[in-house]
Amino acid sequence: MKSIKGGIAVVLMFFGMSFSYAQINITITGTVKNAGNDSVYLKVDKYFVGDKTDIVKSAVHSGTFTLNYKLDRSRIAEIIYKNQSLKIFLEPHDELNIDINDTSFSFREKGMENDYFLMEFSEKFKKDYDSASLREHMLNDNIDPFEMTLFDSRKKQMEFYKNYSHFNDLTSSFKTYIENTIKYYYYGNLFSYPIIRGNADKTVLIVPHLPLAMIENVDDNIVNNEDAIICETYRTFLNYYIIYKTSEANGFNKFKDLSVSMDRKCTTAQDHLKGISFVYFLSKFLYDNCQNALPSMDKKWFAVLTGVDKSTNYTAIAKSKCSDKMSQKDPVSVRTDAIIPASDYTFKMHDMSGKYVSLTQFKGKVVYIDFWASWCGPCRQQMPFSKELHGKLTDKQKKEIVFLYISIDGSEDAWKKAVDQIGMEGVLTISPGNWDSEVVKFFGISSIPRYMIMDKLGNIVDKDAKRPSSEGILNDLTKLAEQ
Repeated sequence: MKSIKGGIAVVLMFFGMSFSYAQINITITGTVKNAGNDSVYLKVDKYFVGDKTDIVKSAVHSGTFTLNYKLDRSRIAEIIYKNQSLKIFLEPHDELNIDINDTSFSFREKGMENDYFLMEFSEKFKKDYDSASLREHMLNDNIDPFEMTLFDSRKKQMEFYKNYSHFNDLTSSFKTYIENTIKYYYYGNLFSYPIIRGNADKTVLIVPHLPLAMIENVDDNIVNNEDAIICETYRTFLNYYIIYKTSEANGFNKFKDLSVSMDRKCTTAQDHLKGISFVYFLSKFLYDNCQNALPSMDKKWFAVLTGVDKSTNYTAIAKSKCSDKMSQKDPVSVRTDAIIPASDYTFKMHDMSGKYVSLTQFKGKVVYIDFWASWCGPCRQQMPFSKELHGKLTDKQKKEIVFLYISIDGSEDAWKKAVDQIGMEGVLTISPGNWDSEVVKFFGISSIPRYMIMDKLGNIVDKDAKRPSSEGILNDLTKLAEQ
C-alpha cells in the first residue's frame, strides 16, 4: 500500500465526451483514522462549466465509509475529507479502497501507476504549468524566445513521459491524456500569448499576431479533439484559439463593444468547432459573459446552444446563469425609429469600381439589404439561398426589387476575393471598417448576417428582415413591390 499526501492534486482523464453513455456503478470504500462525526465526499466535475458538480456524501461509521456513484466513463474525481483533497482517476467498474488519516491518503487500485506518474510529472514540471510564471514570460519575452521556451518544455515533458520506468504499466487511455496535455500545453500558451499581451495594455488598439510558421500546422484534428476535452490545457487552447481567430478576422483590431465582441467570438466558434468542443465552448462562453452582453445577443446564442446540445445538460447550466438577463429587453438603440426616412442616410459606401453608392439612389425600387463580411461564415452560408430567392422572381419583379449587399470588411481585397469565390450577383458595395464601419454605427448593427428592407419611398421599413433561407421573405418583398 502506498501513501499520497493530502493537498497533492493528481489530474486524470476520460475517453472523450459524448452525449449518452451507460451508467455503471462504482464503489469506493475505506477507513478514516481517528474519525469523529465526520463525512467523506466524492466530487465529480462532468461539464467544466460553472460550479455544477456531482457530490456524493458518506458519513463515517465506526471509522469506515462507502461511496457509490454511477459513472458513465472514465472521469476526474476528487475525494475530500476535512481540509484534504485528492484527485483520482475513476473508471467504470472500479472498486477502490482508501485509507485516510490526518495528513495523507493511502489506497490500492489496479493501474495505480497512472496516479503515481502524475504525481511525479506534476512535481517535476510544476513551474511549466504555473500561470503566474507563464504570464510573466508572455509580458516580458518576445514571441520567438517565448515559443522556444514552450518548445523546450514540451520536449522535456515528452521525454520524461516516454522514459518513465513503468511506461508499459500506464493504460492506453491515460497515455492519450498525457500526450494531449503536453500537446495543448504548447498550443494553449502559444495562442494565449498575443491575447494576454494585447489585453495588458489598454492604450494599444491592436492585438499582436503570431508568425504564420508557428501556427500553420494547426488543423481541424488539433482544434477538434473530443478525447482531449478532459485536459485543462485543451480547454485553455480552445478559448484562446477562438479569441485569436476572431481577432484575426477583425484585422487584429480590438473590439470596442462587448456584445459585438461576444457575437464575433461565438460566430468564430461556430465556424471552427464541432461536436462537444463547440457545445462546451459556447456554454462556458455564455455562462462567463452573458451578464455583460445585450439580452438579444444572449438569446441568439442560447438558441444555438439549445439546438446543438442534445443532452440539455450544458443548456441547463447556461440557463441557470443567463435566464434573468435573457428575459430583459435591449436598451434603446442608436436608431429607434420604426421607419428610418431616406433623408437620414448619412453613411458612405462604394461599389467594386470605387464609385460612391447611396441608398437614396434606389428610390422607386424595393431593396433587400444584406449586411455581411468575408470572414462571416453564417453570412456566406446564406448566399446560395439569396441566389435561389432572386431566381424565383419574375422578370418584372427583378426590375422592381434590388438585392443590395453591403460588406463591412476591413480589407477591400478580402471583400473582392470573397465576392469572386461566392459568385455573388446584385449590387455589391462595401462600407469598410469591420465593426467600426459607418453603416454599422448608423444602424446600430451588433451582429451579422443582418437583413433590412427598404420600400419604394426610400424608407427602411423592416430593420430586422427575414433571412434568404426563411419562409415568407419572398412574399414580404413581392408585396412591397406591388404597392
